[in-house]
Amino acid sequence: MKYYIAAIFCFLTFICKSQSSFIKIFTLQTEADLFSADALGNTYVVRGSEIVKYNEKGAICCTFSDRNYGVVTSIDTRDPLRTLLFYKPFGIVRLLDNNLTEQAIINLSSLNISDPLVVCGSEIQGIWVYDNATSRLYKFNSKLQAVGLSNDLRHDVMENISPLLMSESDYWLVVLEKENLLIFDKMGNFFKSILVGIHNGGQLIHDDWIFSNSEKLMRLNLRSGMTSEIALPFSLLNSKVVLAPQIMMHLKDKTLDVYSY
Repeated sequence: MKYYIAAIFCFLTFICKSQSSFIKIFTLQTEADLFSADALGNTYVVRGSEIVKYNEKGAICCTFSDRNYGVVTSIDTRDPLRTLLFYKPFGIVRLLDNNLTEQAIINLSSLNISDPLVVCGSEIQGIWVYDNATSRLYKFNSKLQAVGLSNDLRHDVMENISPLLMSESDYWLVVLEKENLLIFDKMGNFFKSILVGIHNGGQLIHDDWIFSNSEKLMRLNLRSGMTSEIALPFSLLNSKVVLAPQIMMHLKDKTLDVYSY
């Protein structure tokens, strides 16, 4: 819990500063399908079925690779002590410890989830799953006991949805669906929907949804609905950015620059 509180403080301090707050700490020459970071400043690079973890100085600290379930669909590194990997075609979730040593394999069909589309970690080492077959969100605790269930989301949002990603923070669960951000409380109760337009992914940090819009990095406050721009020391053209507590990652071509703030 201490690293979550420290991470929130760092982020709230950051959003009040200008682009001069960013300090480049290292650069990696790598290809990446996915990349992420945790609250301790570690960076994770995913290419196909391989995950490489770098420490805060850019040195490799551990790796994980297994092709049995194909490429990794998504990675959740919110908890520095537990990395969650999702393999959508197989309905498989893998849990790794802080050394990327496998701790568990969860076959979601064993939890009566027949068509999982998005998965993310939850508090106290639980998981969230959206099942397309029932249009519901399911929350499981660390013992894989069901502890939360949403309504049929077709009733809440009045249409079929096709989620692109899902993420939990200390207050919210959000689901990115086409041009809308669907916002729930941490028991899966629908709160509201916010139109965010088409964009490439995003990150949930505390009360804020961070996403790129054309050539700008934007911050959407989920409580107020207000949107503001985050000034960057580089252009977003033909590149991707992932912001996490303490660090920001910028990928362009095969160069991944990691900044602290």
